[in-house]
Amino acid sequence: MVFCPFIGVDKHDKCVTFGFVILSKEDIPHFQWTFDNFRKAMGRNQVVIVTDQCPAMKQAIPISFAATDEFPTTRHRLCMWHIMEKFPMKLGNYLCKETDFMEKMKKYIWSSTLEPAEFEKGWTSVLKEFKFEGNRWL
Repeated sequence: MVFCPFIGVDKHDKCVTFGFVILSKEDIPHFQWTFDNFRKAMGRNQVVIVTDQCPAMKQAIPISFAATDEFPTTRHRLCMWHIMEKFPMKLGNYLCKETDFMEKMKKYIWSSTLEPAEFEKGWTSVLKEFKFEGNRWL
């Protein structure tokens, strides 16, 4: 059984659990049922939904949270924790733990004050410095 919590942030910047579901399978129909019922309970589409990199959720979200006359499409974003955990696996432990690559990347990844153009410029400069311009994962 898979535990799927719906957690958000209230107007006081406090974490709030809106609900949860326990699923017997992690597939598109189960996620679509979950998202449809969550949307119905909340009375609207969510502004953003953050998930791990589950392919079934990736396909169910645009179906369940599509734009309507009343509500815009929910934006789907990937969880930064899951992404950061994959850096050593995808790029190698030495690079991530023995060089300043991760510190330089974190400077851009975790900044909440950067404009998109600033982020892209910084990201590109780090990729060039470490010769990762052609890396598909990055």
